[in-house]
Amino acid sequence: AEEAALKTRLDEAAAEAAKRAEAAEKSASNAAAAADARSAKQDATDAAQLSEAMAWTPAMCRLFSLVEACMNHKEPALLVGETGCGKTSVCQLLALLRGQKLRILNCHQHTETGDFLGGFRPTRPTGAETDDNNDDDAEGGIVDKKTAAPFAWEDGPLIKAMRDGDILLVDELSLAEDSVLERLNSVLEPGRTLTLPEKGGSEVEELVAHPNFLLLATMNPGGDFGKKELSPALRNRFNEIWVGATGDAAEMEQICARRIPEPELKPFAGHLARFWEFYREIAGRGAARAALLTRDLVAWAQFVRAAAAG
Repeated sequence: AEEAALKTRLDEAAAEAAKRAEAAEKSASNAAAAADARSAKQDATDAAQLSEAMAWTPAMCRLFSLVEACMNHKEPALLVGETGCGKTSVCQLLALLRGQKLRILNCHQHTETGDFLGGFRPTRPTGAETDDNNDDDAEGGIVDKKTAAPFAWEDGPLIKAMRDGDILLVDELSLAEDSVLERLNSVLEPGRTLTLPEKGGSEVEELVAHPNFLLLATMNPGGDFGKKELSPALRNRFNEIWVGATGDAAEMEQICARRIPEPELKPFAGHLARFWEFYREIAGRGAARAALLTRDLVAWAQFVRAAAAG
């Protein structure tokens, strides 16, 4: 994929997403729909800004093309790479390009099944405070606080994405326990189904994913800062894409230059890239090498720009 073609596609997608969000906000019938429209508009704005700041290095273009191919074929993709190499950014841009909502779930050591599937939450009924609600109130969706159930099932991000045809990005997948991640196995099969005994009821619900539903995941390499490997049963269900770290000073200069577009500040991008190269040479392959990442240089570049602006 060429940089100019990618930029054109992303700019067109951002403009189209902003138009859809504005139209949805104007036609919103209730507060919840209006809030969703505003959230979609903000997501489109953030993605457009990310597209402007993205440096399309050969490695980034390769990653974008591979993940896009997986999404076009409805295949789940697992992006494996060091912190700050652009895994999440690529997923955000592809969601913008496809016009789909991106739901992100950040895993950690205490992630539970309920964080994926949802669970029973206390109800928050709205409407009359008294017991004399009339029929018109009932038809309008007003719930009597005395007769409402104290708890109701609320879908989690996985269930919402499967129902609505959204993209679910599971960030830092390997940090969650294997017992939690095993619930994803049936979703990653060709049938893309999920059984929900946790929801209760007279019949167990079996959910079939929307045709547009997509599942993406990211993780750091196993053994990196205590990270563990995934179980073979789960890992084999993904299309694994290795995201190599930036190792070329010219690419790093290109990345920094995108964050410092002013002509008078351009030389600082080269200075940062050369320092990064010098540091990695003397740091070797120990833990000190990982102390200076791409994300750090991007932050430095942004600081240089902010400092110059006063």
